[in-house]
Amino acid sequence: MSYMFDPTPPGPVQQVPVKRWRNRRGALTTGAGILAILASKLKYLFILLKFGKVGGTLITMLVSVALYAVVFGWPYAVGFVALLFCHEMGHVLVARWQGVNVSAPMFIPFMGAFIAMRGMPEDSLGEAAIAAGGPVVGSLAAVGCLGLYGMTHQPLLLALAYVGFFLNLFNLIPMSPLDGGRILGAASRWAYVAGLPILAVIAIWHFNPFLLLILALGVLDAFNRFRGGAVKAMYYTSISPAARWAVAGGYVLLAGVLAIAMSETHTALQMLRSGGLVG
Repeated sequence: MSYMFDPTPPGPVQQVPVKRWRNRRGALTTGAGILAILASKLKYLFILLKFGKVGGTLITMLVSVALYAVVFGWPYAVGFVALLFCHEMGHVLVARWQGVNVSAPMFIPFMGAFIAMRGMPEDSLGEAAIAAGGPVVGSLAAVGCLGLYGMTHQPLLLALAYVGFFLNLFNLIPMSPLDGGRILGAASRWAYVAGLPILAVIAIWHFNPFLLLILALGVLDAFNRFRGGAVKAMYYTSISPAARWAVAGGYVLLAGVLAIAMSETHTALQMLRSGGLVG
């Protein structure tokens, strides 16, 4: 299973009012109301799900947009979910190119989106390619937002570019189920362990239950990766040294580009705020 995790996206296009608790309580109440309405209509949702993969993707996308809109507004919510969709479709396209059966993207509000792999590639290099498809396509989508900002000068597009770079960089933390572990796993199985302390520090520092859940999944996945005999080990050791170095180099290059892009867009947003162009 390939996850795209979303630690509650920063809302750089909206200034947080002074009365934070009242607004948060109102947002939570509205969100609960939306969930109650959806729960009352579950039978209709199940009917729509029978229409296949597209139905499930569409429904979960709409639910995610509605809940994100409660907190961040409709324009940002639509753009944010579109960025998640681009990321997940990167996984889907590479997987299907390799002949690996995967599900359509499914969205989980305030956690992101995922695809389920219903088969496995021949080796860890194939898995790395599928994992890399998400951050690569997702980063291109963020670059697209940046390009549109250059033409229209709409602060919302700059904010979406920033969050796109941020989320794809976050996904490169070297651990599973994040993409970074699956990419670097082709270079060394220890990549599934390397990022666990990083995420543990972030999760404990911010005390984020979603991050703690991802951390728990990462520990279980790392344990399973090191279990098994010689046949399972061949999944990782059959990769040539040249391919291992290529994977590691590509990972470092992508992470470096995303870090620079995120820093630059963040600086640009700060300048807009200081000029009063972004609330």
